[in-house]
Amino acid sequence: MWAEARMCPLRLTGIEGDMIDVSDGPFVQDYRTIESLFVGGFYDAGMLAFYACFDDGW
Repeated sequence: MWAEARMCPLRLTGIEGDMIDVSDGPFVQDYRTIESLFVGGFYDAGMLAFYACFDDGW
């Protein structure tokens, strides 16, 4: 998945096989490996919405 912000270059934001932290807080780490990604779109604030499936079934 690639994303670009105003005045910023295009950058890779996630790809199958990457690990991302899905925890709710900054002091807890819960890393999952991405199995597949589906882009949902952008919010008004410029935030990217996506749906990820993980290799552990979640």
